[in-house]
Amino acid sequence: MLANIKSAAKGTIIYGLANVSIKLIGIVLIPIYTNFKYLSKEDFGVLGVMDITYQLVVIVFGLSLYQSLARWYFDPEHRSSQRSMHFTVVVINAAICSASFLLVYLFSSHLSVLLFDTGRYSRLIWIMFASSSVNIISTVSMMLLRLQEKAVKYSAISISKLLVTLGITIYFVVFRHRSVLGVYEAMLIGEIAGLVLISGDIVRNSVAKFEYKKLIKMLGYGLPLMLASVSSVLLNTFDRYSLNYLSDLDTVGTYTLAFRIANTIKVVVITSIQLSLVPILFKKLGDPDHKRFIAKSMNYSAFVVMLFILFVSIFSLEIVKVFSSNTSYWEAAGIIPLLSFSMIFVMMKENVLIGLQITKSSTTMGVLIALTALFNLGLNMLLIPRFVLFGAASATLISQLVMFILFYIVAQKKYAIPYEFRNLVVLVVTGIFLYLLSLITVHWPLLPRLLYKFALIVLMPVLLIPLGFYEAIELQRIKGFIGKYSGFLIRK
Repeated sequence: MLANIKSAAKGTIIYGLANVSIKLIGIVLIPIYTNFKYLSKEDFGVLGVMDITYQLVVIVFGLSLYQSLARWYFDPEHRSSQRSMHFTVVVINAAICSASFLLVYLFSSHLSVLLFDTGRYSRLIWIMFASSSVNIISTVSMMLLRLQEKAVKYSAISISKLLVTLGITIYFVVFRHRSVLGVYEAMLIGEIAGLVLISGDIVRNSVAKFEYKKLIKMLGYGLPLMLASVSSVLLNTFDRYSLNYLSDLDTVGTYTLAFRIANTIKVVVITSIQLSLVPILFKKLGDPDHKRFIAKSMNYSAFVVMLFILFVSIFSLEIVKVFSSNTSYWEAAGIIPLLSFSMIFVMMKENVLIGLQITKSSTTMGVLIALTALFNLGLNMLLIPRFVLFGAASATLISQLVMFILFYIVAQKKYAIPYEFRNLVVLVVTGIFLYLLSLITVHWPLLPRLLYKFALIVLMPVLLIPLGFYEAIELQRIKGFIGKYSGFLIRK
């Protein structure tokens, strides 16, 4: 088990480099996006709405076929047709995206009115759709790199694409003053660059044979996943859509900043863990200790995620002030902790999903996520008119908790895994307790406040010892690790 954990950790670090690059680019651009010289607050709100619409387009028109390919790829009965299945998925996705783009291009002005009550964003909409279409096509082969555990190549392509996007975005927004349109024009160019970089792998991993029967089966598996993914995105985006319709784009702009900062935890940490861990979990299915490995991976993942949640929550005001010079954005700091703590339930839900994936219960996943999305919509309708930003953030936190509980109960019935639930509760309660302790520093001078907050984060692993979070063997390894490297530093 230790070897598998080390392998997962190594993969997480490599994938993490790519995901950190993604978020670093987002962080670099925040001061530009929140500078009224380049984007107004309303423009930033438009960007927030377009970002979530982009996610929905990628999911709906991709039909979750890349996920189906991932599930079919390692099945022994399909090993001989891996390359032809890859070819089939790429061709189908390209055909669907091309046909759909023509329709979006023709009706882009109507879609603009639907989203923003004005037709002036029609060009932005079809450029966004073109960008998402290219992303759908390249994602299939990027998934293949993950399945083949080519983490370095995956990260290199991702980082290269992002650097192209970053450079062109800065040029279009800062020097050409193209506002939100420039952001998506740069994204389209970046996606095309990514497709060019992955094109060699598309050719090498393809055989020009169309797998009709396997495609039908993959669609049967993928369509419920697509519906589940749509529901999941809506669950994560109803807050901004609801704010757009129940409040105004200025409020959406403030919320978008808070969400982007909190979502760093998902993009950098949770996604990196999942990219590395999921292929290992599937490969271990035949091993006698695979259930214990899944349970322990939940503990380790939750521990790492909680450290990042504490950091982002405790330093929310400092982070906002660093990346936004406009004081009108500073109220975003008040809702960042709520959005950040929702991420622990996102991570735990992703882990318990493995039981439903093993049993191929994609329909069940779709139903559960759809129910939670409707619940989230109801909460947003109830809370936003009364509490506005705090209402939207609270709805997100409560909905993620409810979704994790639903998935945990159903997944355990279908494929029981001995999760250490007590440890997970201890971890969450400890994180909340330490965050509450940080609130007493509101009026402290800067240096004592920063030192105290850093001390709280360092304190978390120590507090977990008397609370019984670690097993005896884990404590021994921690002590050995500390002894080994403290001795090394002393000798130096």
